[in-house]
Amino acid sequence: MKKKKIKLNYKVIARNIIILIFAFFAISTLKDLAKYPELYSTTLRYQLKNDIEQGEAIAITYYNSNYLANNIQLFD
Repeated sequence: MKKKKIKLNYKVIARNIIILIFAFFAISTLKDLAKYPELYSTTLRYQLKNDIEQGEAIAITYYNSNYLANNIQLFD
């Protein structure tokens, strides 16, 4: 009985590994973007800063619970 040789296509394997790495990076970035949108958008950061300066309780609570609780500082 002859053993059948398995041919490995290294180009396909390398391409699939690169696609998996890119997909993992994209998913983690999108997850972070959904969780902390003000880190990536200067407009949202500016609006949040203005709301906090105006003393809006919802904005202050949002900033404290989402950013300060996780040791992320948006403003200097």
